Amino acid sequence: MKNKIFAIFAASLACSQVMGATYYWTRGTATGSNNRYYTNINNWSLIDCYNSSTNPNGYNTSPATSIPGESDTMRLTYRSGANGSDGTSATPTIMLNANVDLGQIVINNTDQPPLLISGPDNSITFNKKALNSDIKGSYIIITKERNIGTFSFDTNIIVAHSGNHNVTIQNTSDADLAFLGKNFTVEGQMASGEYREVRFYTAPRKKGGDIWIDYASGDIILNTALYSKMNVVFSGGGKPTDANASRGVFWLKGTESNVMGWTHIRDCAKVYLDKRGAQAISSDQSNGKYLYFGWRSQIIWLNDNQIADDIRVQFKTPIADAQSPSDLTGIFYLNGHSERIGTIDLWNDNSTPKQGLQAVIDFGNGGEQSFTFAGINFQTTNSTFAARVYFYRTFLDFRNYRLGEDHVYCKAKLSSSSFMNDDPRDRTTKTYLNLIRFPEFGVFGVDYEIAETQVTINGETLYEYSPRALGD
Repeated sequence: MKNKIFAIFAASLACSQVMGATYYWTRGTATGSNNRYYTNINNWSLIDCYNSSTNPNGYNTSPATSIPGESDTMRLTYRSGANGSDGTSATPTIMLNANVDLGQIVINNTDQPPLLISGPDNSITFNKKALNSDIKGSYIIITKERNIGTFSFDTNIIVAHSGNHNVTIQNTSDADLAFLGKNFTVEGQMASGEYREVRFYTAPRKKGGDIWIDYASGDIILNTALYSKMNVVFSGGGKPTDANASRGVFWLKGTESNVMGWTHIRDCAKVYLDKRGAQAISSDQSNGKYLYFGWRSQIIWLNDNQIADDIRVQFKTPIADAQSPSDLTGIFYLNGHSERIGTIDLWNDNSTPKQGLQAVIDFGNGGEQSFTFAGINFQTTNSTFAARVYFYRTFLDFRNYRLGEDHVYCKAKLSSSSFMNDDPRDRTTKTYLNLIRFPEFGVFGVDYEIAETQVTINGETLYEYSPRALGD
C-alpha cells in the first residue's frame, strides 16, 4: 500500500509539473498600495478577474498566494497594463526585480496591456516542462496573439531544455515581438542522432480563418546575442506553393554574434541581417556548420559580413522551367553589402522528376561590393529524386551585377571541376562555369561568356568570375 501511495503521489507530482497552473497578470487591486513588480502577488490571480458587469475595470479581486513557477503559464488580462487605480503609464511595464522561472507566456489581445517586461540584469527561464504542444509538435514557450502594440522583453531569456523535442516562440499578431536583453540562451545540446530545434515562427497572412491571423504581419526582433547548441529555425509558416501569402519578418540585430547549431530559413521566411561589427549567422558545431535556405525565402543584408566564412549554405530551391526564373526561388539580397560564405550546396528538396535548382544572389543597389564563396557541391551519389540535382536545369544567378564595381570570387577554380551533363539533348562534359549566370547580360541580344581570372587579395589566391561579351 505504501508503494502504491508513493506511486500515486509521484504521478500526481509529475502531472502538476507538466501541466502547471495559469496565472493572470492583472492591474492590481482597486485599493491599497500597488506597484508593477513581477514579484508582487497582488498583481497575480488564478482567475481572469475581468467581468463586464461586476468588474468592468479589471481589478484583481482574487490575489494569488504565490507567483508563477517553472511549469506555469502567464497570461495578460484586461487592462493589466494599468497600475492600480492610477491608470496607464506611457509605456505599461512589468518590472522584473529578480530572476524568475516560467513554463509559458501568452500575450493576448487586451485593452491597455503591458508592452514591456523590464529587467536588464535579470533573466526569465522558460522551462521545457508542461508546455502546450502545437505547430508540428513543438512546445510553445512564448506566443503573441492579438496584442495591441509591440511587446518587448528587456530581460535575458533562458530556455532550459532537455530531451528530444522542439520549442517555439511565435508571433501571430499584427504588431512586433522584440527581445532586447543581452542574451537569448538555449541550454542543452543535441546528442548524436538527435534533431532538436528552437523555432521562431510568424504566421502566414492570407484569406480565410480568423481575421487577426489573416492580417498578422508582426515581426520578431532579436536585438540580442542568440546562443544555442540546438538548431535554430526561422519559419514564415507559409507554403512554398502559396504565392499570395505574406508574413512578418525576422530581424537579427545587435552588436554581439549569434552562435547557433544549424540555421534553417524556410517556409517563405524573410530575415534581415543587421548585426553591427558581429555576425548574425555563425556556428561552433563540430559536425558541420550549415545554413539551410528554403523555398521562397529571402535574406536581406543591412550590414557587411553577416554570415561566418565557414558556414556551408545549402540552397534547396527548385526551378520548374529552366528558361525563366521560378517564383519559388529563394534570394540572397546583398542590398549593397559584401559577404563571404563557405561552400554552396545545391540539393533537391522536391520529389518532382528532373528537378533543377536556382540559387539567386542579388547585389542590389550600392557601391563596390563582393560576394565570395568557397566552391560548389552537388549531391550526386543518390539517384532518387529527393536528392538528385539535374545539372542542366541548375543555375547560380547573379543579379544587379555592375561590371567594374561588383565582384564574384570563388576559392575554388570552377573550370577545373567538371560533370557529365544530364540533358538528353546535350550529353557533353561541362565545367562548373556552366552553372553561373548573369541574367542581365543575356538581354538585348548580348551573348556573353564567363571570364575566370586568378587574383590575389590580402595574400589569398581567389578566382574572379565576370561576364564578358563574346567577341571582346
